[in-house]
Amino acid sequence: MIRHFKRVCLIITMAFAVVCYFNLPTALSAQGRKENAKSIRHAPKPNAVPRIQFEELFYDFGKSFQHQTLEHIFLFRNTGNANLHIIKVKAG
Repeated sequence: MIRHFKRVCLIITMAFAVVCYFNLPTALSAQGRKENAKSIRHAPKPNAVPRIQFEELFYDFGKSFQHQTLEHIFLFRNTGNANLHIIKVKAG
């Protein structure tokens, strides 16, 4: 039960870190706010599809001890031509 909780927390933390990493500089700049406003006004093309591409799919933490905090960041990019929305993150 504790392992599952740790894994879920780790995945949620990783997803949040990745989203912040890619969106924070754009969101803070004036140009980024203008671009975000433009993207909201324009609807995506009918054949536009988001596509997620991970740099790595697996990571082995090796041996670990109970109550030990483990972290790893999975980097990914949206290689598609539409906005990628991450709605739910679940442990595997």
